[in-house]
Amino acid sequence: MTFALKLATAGLLLSLTACSASITSSGDGLSGGSADGRVLKESSDPLSGIVDQKSWRAQKAIARFEQGEYSVTIAGADAVLTCGNFFPMAPHVAFVVPNGPGRYPYDGSGGGRLVNFIFPYTTPNGGGSDNVLASKSLIVVDELKDGVMRGKVSALSPTSTDHSYELAGKFEAQICNGPAGPLSVTAKGAAGFDVAYVEAVPLSTSTYELRFMNKIPSRKCEKWSAWMMNEVPIKYVTLRAPAKVGAITVAPEVVEYGSQANSGGWSTAYFLGSAEVTSLSNSKIGYSLNVKSQASDEIVVIGQGTAEICP
Repeated sequence: MTFALKLATAGLLLSLTACSASITSSGDGLSGGSADGRVLKESSDPLSGIVDQKSWRAQKAIARFEQGEYSVTIAGADAVLTCGNFFPMAPHVAFVVPNGPGRYPYDGSGGGRLVNFIFPYTTPNGGGSDNVLASKSLIVVDELKDGVMRGKVSALSPTSTDHSYELAGKFEAQICNGPAGPLSVTAKGAAGFDVAYVEAVPLSTSTYELRFMNKIPSRKCEKWSAWMMNEVPIKYVTLRAPAKVGAITVAPEVVEYGSQANSGGWSTAYFLGSAEVTSLSNSKIGYSLNVKSQASDEIVVIGQGTAEICP
C-alpha cells in the first residue's frame, strides 16, 4: 500500500481527510507493536514529536463541524491556522472524529479513523501537498466543552515514504462551529448556558440579528422584536450584524444577553470586546464574537461560526 499522496488542490485534500469509518474496539484496540517492530506510544504531554528528522511541537488546533463529524487540524508555530484559514501552508496534522468522546485506534489492517500528516509545497505553477497517512495511530477525544475539543493523538508514519514522523501527546482544539452551538456563553453566576440553536433573522436589507438560544424554539425565524416572550423559559444572546463583511463596532445594544422565565426576566446590552462578519452569502452569514458584559455576572461570549439566514 502506498501512503504518500500528491494532491494538486486544497479542495481535493479536504475530501481525502474527511474520508474515514468507525470501528469498534475494546481497551486501546492496539495489539503489540507495528509490523516493523515500532510501538505506538501515548503521552499526556503537549503534542510533539519528530517530523522529517526534526523536532516538531503543536501550537494551534481547530475543529470544524461538518456533516455530523469534526474535522480537526493541528499545526506548529510556523503555520497560520484560524477558523477562516483551515489549510495552513505549513506541515500539519488532520483527522476526522465523531461528535462526542471516544477512542479510535488504527493499525493498518483496515477501517479506522486515519491520521493524515500534510506537507504543503509551492511551485512556480502553483502548488499542492504530500499527504502521508499514518501506518498506525490512536485518536482519543476526551471532551467537547466550552468551545474546546480536548484529547490525545499518537501516530507513526510508514517506514518507506518521502516524509517521516512520530507523534504523541495531548491537544486542545478551538471548535469553530458545532451541532450544539458554536459559541461559549459563560458567567460567574447561573447566566451561562449551552447553545442549542442559531439563526440569522433579517431585520432590514442592511442588518441581521443573529440569535443564539439554549433550546430549539417553537417558532423559528420569528420577526416580532419580542420573539423571546414566545419561548419562555429561555436564555439567549443576540448580535446585530451589518449585511457586509468586516468588523462590527460593539456599541450598546449590538450584543444583548437575556434570560426570560415565566415569572419575569432580565437582559443586558452593555458589552465590551470585538465582533466581525467573516463571510456572507445568500443563505449563510459567518461571524466571530469575543465580548464580555459589564454586568456583575461578567458574561463572556466567545466563538466563531456560521448561521443560516432565515427567509
